[in-house]
Amino acid sequence: MNFKKVAFIFVAYIIGLSLENPLSNCSKYYKLEYGDNLKNIIFQNKISFEKFKFLNNGKDLNLFKTGDNICIGGNVAFKDLIKQNVYDFIGIKEPTEFQTELENKILNNSLNRTEIKELKENVNIIKTVVDTSFEIEKENSFNLKSCEQKCRFINAIFASITKNEESILNINLINKLYKKVNRPLITENTVYDICLNKCYNLEIINNEKYQQNKIKEEEEEEEEKEEEFTAFNLSKRSCPAVKQIEKYSLGNSFFVPVYQKRKDDVRARVDGCSAKLLVQLASYFTPACNGHDVCYHCGKKANCDNDFNKNMGIICEKVWPGFWNIIDYIQCKSYQDIAFSAVNQNGFGVLDAYKDDQNRQFNCKCTSEINSKLLSKMFYLK
Repeated sequence: MNFKKVAFIFVAYIIGLSLENPLSNCSKYYKLEYGDNLKNIIFQNKISFEKFKFLNNGKDLNLFKTGDNICIGGNVAFKDLIKQNVYDFIGIKEPTEFQTELENKILNNSLNRTEIKELKENVNIIKTVVDTSFEIEKENSFNLKSCEQKCRFINAIFASITKNEESILNINLINKLYKKVNRPLITENTVYDICLNKCYNLEIINNEKYQQNKIKEEEEEEEEKEEEFTAFNLSKRSCPAVKQIEKYSLGNSFFVPVYQKRKDDVRARVDGCSAKLLVQLASYFTPACNGHDVCYHCGKKANCDNDFNKNMGIICEKVWPGFWNIIDYIQCKSYQDIAFSAVNQNGFGVLDAYKDDQNRQFNCKCTSEINSKLLSKMFYLK
């Protein structure tokens, strides 16, 4: 257990279990009226699905009814939003391998080459807009109004393409495909909901900045320790080899190595994406989480976090490359943004977890082979 239990906790916070009495945190109530749209009420009050669900005892979206008093405001700490599952709000789960293969087969049998080419072009436009908007958010200090504005822009581009009757890429085609493979259908607001929910989650992260000081100096000290420690481990001839035992396919022609799990080197401390969100909705990030775990033991924090972000981006692109999973791609990028922001803020115990991992001393911790094959690399353990 390391940063990941703490910070992917975050993308996990994208998911939180209620405390014994979360309604005690409520500062604003609303009585549901006939015809109310619960999602609209949540967003009008600028809170995320996760925060809303925590404030309302984890109640399922489909169980609310006219006349219910709901909580739509209150102070909630990040640590209180750990295990909430908001699938009933977002409606998107990672498709099975069978569903993905079936979608691909149906699409290739339904469209000609020209139509498929047009689909790819439209998908690339949407991905470029999403990538650019999310990267700008990472590079600058977080601003909620700016984030909301970017979501409106992304949604406008998505709508301009999917609502165009002459466009091959449209919501009806997506839903027709999803229906055949038994996946939840989308609406014209699905992309906007995903993006806006990300903004309100990022605001929670931004408002909970802990221990945001002297990172650079501490990293320089840790780097010196790392060099001495690595040299110590390299002198140990009994360290187990990092031998690949197989490859695992994450997507279309995208394979990551699988290494043997060991208890006598740093692999004993690798636990993947231990937050519930990642396990249930984005398990494809596990290889990136594993590499980040190793890096927190053997590398510099800033480099570890940046490499982690880069690896997640690669996974989003490789696992969700086509038209039939453009919504999955956007959701994946949202999870990526939230996860990176969580670790990069150094709050929520992330910095303490990094220091703890760095200070743990045991044989075969950071050998040259471990650093070359596992540090910030994507892999599985078995």
